Amino acid sequence: MNINIKLEGILSRIVENAVRKGLVKTKAEAVRLSVLELGKEYGLIEEPDVSEKTARELRKREKQKPVKAKSPEELFR
Repeated sequence: MNINIKLEGILSRIVENAVRKGLVKTKAEAVRLSVLELGKEYGLIEEPDVSEKTARELRKREKQKPVKAKSPEELFR
């Protein structure tokens, strides 16, 4: 499925900061991971239907120490 979305305001800033801080490589990856988290959080899928490459990347990231902002202000610097 291909979609075009327009993110403005806080949504745009979150995606841009996630890329800038190295949490994701691309804006598209940020959106894909967000959708996977939505499915996981609300039980929309039992097992994510992701490519092996994406699954490997997600497993690799799970093993990494999370980078957390100390405050909302820090996230938007």
